[in-house]
Amino acid sequence: MLPGKADESLGQSWLLQVQPKKGIAAKRIHLSIFQNSKLDIQSSMRVNRLFEKNEKSIYGPNHLNKLIALFKMFLERKIINFLEYKDNNFHSLSILPNHLYKELNSRNIDLVHLHWVQHEMLSIESIGKIRKPIIWTFHDSWPYQKTSHYPLFTKKLESNNQKTRLQNIVDNWCLKKKKDSWNNYIYVVCPSRWMANNVKKSKLMHKRKIKVIPNPLDTNIFKPFEINKARAILGINKKSKVILFGALDGATDPRKGFDLFKKIIKKLSKSNAEIEVLIFGGKLAFSKYINNIPIRNLGKINDPKQLAKIYSASDLMVIPSRLESFGQTASEAHSCGTPVIAFNTSGLKDIILNEKTGFLIEKYDCEEMSRKIITLIKNTKLVKKFGDNARKRALEKWSYNVVSNEYFKLYEEIYYSNY
Repeated sequence: MLPGKADESLGQSWLLQVQPKKGIAAKRIHLSIFQNSKLDIQSSMRVNRLFEKNEKSIYGPNHLNKLIALFKMFLERKIINFLEYKDNNFHSLSILPNHLYKELNSRNIDLVHLHWVQHEMLSIESIGKIRKPIIWTFHDSWPYQKTSHYPLFTKKLESNNQKTRLQNIVDNWCLKKKKDSWNNYIYVVCPSRWMANNVKKSKLMHKRKIKVIPNPLDTNIFKPFEINKARAILGINKKSKVILFGALDGATDPRKGFDLFKKIIKKLSKSNAEIEVLIFGGKLAFSKYINNIPIRNLGKINDPKQLAKIYSASDLMVIPSRLESFGQTASEAHSCGTPVIAFNTSGLKDIILNEKTGFLIEKYDCEEMSRKIITLIKNTKLVKKFGDNARKRALEKWSYNVVSNEYFKLYEEIYYSNY
C-alpha cells in the first residue's frame, strides 16, 4: 500500500502492471516489487494471454473475449502484412476498438504501470482514456514513434525505407492519434540512457517526465556457478576457450547482429587457441564448424537456472547487436561473472564498463572485436578480473531490491503529485 497523507485514509491501494505476452523484463519488474517485503505496496499484473502461471497474475479474458483478442491480433497482423513495410522493422497499429481501459478505471488501484501493450491489447485511444496516473516503461520505441518499434540503425535500412503513399498515410494517422489521445498523465521510464535521449528528442514525448531505471534480474538465480562443474553438466571441454552468443530471435532479427557474429568467428581461427563457440536462442541456423572452430547450438533455453550455468561455463560473451533498448543477455552474463564484448551502441553502453567488465568496440568493427576476443581468452587473470567486476556491478545496479526500490520512489512521487 502506498502511504497516504497524514489526514487521509486510502484503504486498499494497488499498483496494476499491464503486460500482454511473455515479456521477461516486465515480469521481472513485477516480481522485484512483489517479492520486496520492505515495500508497502501491492502489485498485480494484468495479462492478455496467459503463457504460464505467475504470482499475482490477473488473466482477464473469458473464452469469448480471448477469441476476440486473438482475432484482433490476427487482423492487425494482416493489415501490417498488406502494407508491406520494407525496413525489416516490427510495426504495430493498435487502432482496433478496445475496452480494457474501463476495467482499469473500475479497479481499486492508485497507479497503472504499462509495459509492452501491442497486439491490440490496448489501442492508442484506450490508453488516453485511462483515468489513473500511468507509469509507462518503454521496452522499445513504439510509444514515441509512428508505427515502428525501433529506429532505423543502418544506411541500408534507411535506403530501403522509401515508404509508399499508403504507408505514410497510416504512419502519420497513427502519430496524430497518439498526439490527440494522450493528454492524460503519463510518466515515462526508460531502461537505458540511450532510449531516454531518443524520447527527449521525439516530437511526441519530449515534454513528458522521463526517468532511467534499468531492467532488474534475480541475482540469486543469475549467479556465478563453478566453471568446471558447469562445463561438466553441459559436456564442454574444460580446456576450451568458450565464447557465447545468444539471441531470442536468433538470425531473424538484424538488430542482434548474427551476420556480424559469423564474420567475427571466422577471424578467430588466427588465434591458435582451442576455441569452442556456444550459441543459444530461437531460429538459429549454423554449421557445426567455421574455419575449424566447433559451433554448438544449444537451442532455446527457457530455464533461467540452466541459462546461468551456460553463462558461467563461458569465458566471455559476445554481443554484436546493432541496437538494444537495454541488453538483458549482457546484464545476465555479468551477473554470472562473465565478461562481455559488445559494440559501443544503444543500451549496451549502460551495462558494460569498457576495460573493467568487458570491452566496448567501435561499431561495427568486426576486426577489432575479434582482436579483443583473442586478447581476453589468452589472459585468464583479465577474465577473472572483469568477471569479478561484472558480478559486483550486477549486484549494485540490477538486483531485484535495488531496482524495486527505485520504482517505489517513483511510485511515491507520482502518487503524491496526483492525489
